Amino acid sequence: SVFSMDQLLANPTLYWLTATGGSSARLYYETEQTNSFIAPRSTVPVGYADFVGDTCRLPRSWLEDRLNIIKWTAMPLGGHFPAMEVPMALADNIRDFSAELVL
Repeated sequence: SVFSMDQLLANPTLYWLTATGGSSARLYYETEQTNSFIAPRSTVPVGYADFVGDTCRLPRSWLEDRLNIIKWTAMPLGGHFPAMEVPMALADNIRDFSAELVL
């Protein structure tokens, strides 16, 4: 009920027409094969929006051990496709994170 029929069809169509379905699913496949998600350590500033309905949520302590998270936001709404589910909340969060980088 979150997506219109046009949105529901447009998303996979985009992957089909650009032949990027396989590369978009690679992370899920590799995670399933190894039974873990291993992220390299990084010093790049990261803004992380933790969407309550996401199917791939990771523990904050695990992420903070690997990433330079300078902004963490617990999002009360949204799931795995926040750009289609809660676009304004996502845009506001990205805007806030970007403003912090400039300071």
